[in-house]
Amino acid sequence: MSGTIEIFNTSAGYGAAHGGVNYADLNYRNTVNALSQAVATTVGQNYTVSFWLGDDVGGDPVTVSFGGATLFNANTPAGLGFCRR
Repeated sequence: MSGTIEIFNTSAGYGAAHGGVNYADLNYRNTVNALSQAVATTVGQNYTVSFWLGDDVGGDPVTVSFGGATLFNANTPAGLGFCRR
């Protein structure tokens, strides 16, 4: 993680996690933030990368990469959570 990412609990009243009770707020204090995860892979295997994303205001840029390839690069919609696969 880099920037000012905040981890919120659904009970805090700022929003709700898609699954479970915690979620990362990557737009915290209007800064550029990054969140990454290391994933063990095997050469020759197929993988599905999916994520849930929401934005209360909309228009924030989001880029998702895997293995050096950009899978998703767009602005978020307003007030909407969505799954990208």
